[in-house]
Amino acid sequence: MTGNKIDSIDPTDEVLPPRSLVLFGLQHVLVMAASPITAVFLVSKALGFSDALTVSLISATFLICGLGTILQSFGPAGFGARLPFIMVPGGAPIAIFLAIAQQTDVQTAVGAVILTAGFYFLALPVFRRLLRYFPPIVVGTMLLLVSVNLVRIYGGTITGKQGSEGFADPMNVGLALATIALTVIFARVFTGTLQRISVMLGLIAGSAIAIGAGYMDPFRHLRRTGDCHAPASSVRNAEVRLFRRPAADRVFDHLDGRSDGADHRHGRDRRASGRRSRDRARNHPR
Repeated sequence: MTGNKIDSIDPTDEVLPPRSLVLFGLQHVLVMAASPITAVFLVSKALGFSDALTVSLISATFLICGLGTILQSFGPAGFGARLPFIMVPGGAPIAIFLAIAQQTDVQTAVGAVILTAGFYFLALPVFRRLLRYFPPIVVGTMLLLVSVNLVRIYGGTITGKQGSEGFADPMNVGLALATIALTVIFARVFTGTLQRISVMLGLIAGSAIAIGAGYMDPFRHLRRTGDCHAPASSVRNAEVRLFRRPAADRVFDHLDGRSDGADHRHGRDRRASGRRSRDRARNHPR
């Protein structure tokens, strides 16, 4: 009876061994992290956002993705599928958002997103009931159109914006194609667990090729902070050079000059006062 119970467990509810959980979870996180970062970079480059705004947008995107993932996983009050879905920005909505933002402004595009989300809440229950009447050919065609749209959008992130510096750089295109090819090879050659993590293996192999070709330096930040054990005077001087502004430099130099002059005058006055006291003592002995 126990064997029948194990056999009847749905694959969705199956608990994998710890080794497989770690590998699949790592692959899931790598794929998930790549989508928000790429989407934000795409939007920022297309709309000309500053670096500071891009960093803030990445943080906000990861926060909303996490909240959406929790909502999908637990499904409170009927919201969510109660499945381990990772919510990330989609390709088709990004294309529509950019089209609206470029034709009007960012505020209008954000408003359109909010209105679309409200419409989804109203139309999704109806669409879910009508989905059974759509044949597989319709659903497959819809997924194919979304995939083609994704290839067009993320292909633009590989080649860069037309007319910009480094547009269609052969090395960038080659690295992307090599990553895709290695992922397909791993999926076809390997079996079992390695086949299931072929996406992660392809990302690792592509990154290794980029490091070997000098297009990726994962230890650059460590080298920048490698002088953290320098003497205190060196650290202090580096901090002054880093945080001082040119105007402040002039003010500090001016104050230093005044201080040196004041110290010099103060010492000279003390010496003169000492001489006068000695003269009075000689002229008026007790």
